[in-house]
Amino acid sequence: MMERKLSMRLAVALVCIAALLFAGAAPVHASEKSDGKNMKKVLKYYKKAQYSKVRKYAKKMRKHAKEKCVATMPADMRQAYLQKVKHYVNKYGIDTNYGEPFVWGYFLTDIDNDKNADLLVELGSCEADVKVLVFRYKAGKVKKVGSVGCDHTAFAAYPKHKGIVMHWGHMGYESLNVLTVKKGKLKINRYGHRELGPKDNLIKMRCYLNSHITYDKQYNPSISYKDLT
Repeated sequence: MMERKLSMRLAVALVCIAALLFAGAAPVHASEKSDGKNMKKVLKYYKKAQYSKVRKYAKKMRKHAKEKCVATMPADMRQAYLQKVKHYVNKYGIDTNYGEPFVWGYFLTDIDNDKNADLLVELGSCEADVKVLVFRYKAGKVKKVGSVGCDHTAFAAYPKHKGIVMHWGHMGYESLNVLTVKKGKLKINRYGHRELGPKDNLIKMRCYLNSHITYDKQYNPSISYKDLT
């Protein structure tokens, strides 16, 4: 069992390293508006399979998204989201336990452009069954919108908060999609999928959403509730 647990920790570590490779190094830009314009071009040219242009505009974006809606969350919303996240953490934990689900992190972003932060909780027992649960705060309650599978996926901010970008990469393949909410339901808009050749690399995406999970040198995870307190 110990060997299996260590194996799962190694798998998580490799996922973290892959996410860092996705992000790469980029200069910090102060403008959320310019990030939005560049992300639109990234999606536009990915759909056209013009990957050199995708890389060009991806490099101009910030490494991590700065979500204004997080800073402006009212106290009752923060408390409600905090209780929801802790519910899953208390139920599943955040450490790998072979064959059992655990929380991979949570994200805060305005997915439907209503100026309010929405909550995404990612959980699963492995990459094969990991999913993200999407919640909205309405009428004083946290309500679940739905869930989608998200194996080998990193999440990035979408222009004008009309969804979130899902950057997927695995076993020599890559895709770029946008998860949106339409009429109260989750919908995935697909921008492209490709097989990587011997000289191809994954796109180094930017504007990643904060998962609130960090790892120490032994790959032991810890979760931050700072944005919710």
